[in-house]
Amino acid sequence: MFTFFFTQVLNNSGLVAWHSFDGGSHNDSSGNRLNAIQVVNVSSVAGRINEALSFYSNSSLYEIADFVQLGQTNSAYSVTLWVQPFTLSEAPLVHLSQTSIGQNWCIDMLGFLSNGQLVCRSWAGSPMIINGSVLPINTWTHVATTYSSTIGLQLYINGALINGTPAFSFSASGASMYLTLVNSLLGVQGGSCNTYMIAHTGTFKGLIDEFRVYARQLSADDIYALANP
Repeated sequence: MFTFFFTQVLNNSGLVAWHSFDGGSHNDSSGNRLNAIQVVNVSSVAGRINEALSFYSNSSLYEIADFVQLGQTNSAYSVTLWVQPFTLSEAPLVHLSQTSIGQNWCIDMLGFLSNGQLVCRSWAGSPMIINGSVLPINTWTHVATTYSSTIGLQLYINGALINGTPAFSFSASGASMYLTLVNSLLGVQGGSCNTYMIAHTGTFKGLIDEFRVYARQLSADDIYALANP
């Protein structure tokens, strides 16, 4: 009963978008209708929970629009997902941008360095960065990044807090934002971020499942529940 109740809370309290990818769906399961607006070179495969998406090409991407809260200064947020890399390479995992082609105000919220190390980032007039661990290939890992102006940026891997920053003011764009999975689009469209990013041209290859965005900073208990379904 407690597990069911806790799951219901996570599926309602502050949930902005939830892409389960079940049945090959590109739609938002949160009820907020933040469906994918651009899906390129992905396929539906067996996932960590039901089905996942496979990103298998250098041009693979999955883009969602209308994240109003991610464009608001000091607005709390959390981004969570299951990820299974096929290879270790420098690439964005979750790219936040002011335009649909990845430009203007933009930053890689989550991504990989060339050695496969996971990093998360936010922006306070300069980059706020947390370095995580190297994720295992061909293995499911739960990843979460959270932010609030009173606690700061935090990175969780498999339900465990890896590290955090001091409290800071999130310096946002003031516009409704786009989130793009595995591709910054800048390698295709050109241009650059006026904040800080990982790689212009890198593209993650692997699986992603249960992508969620919240308009609040999830607690450690919240993250643990998502990482242990």
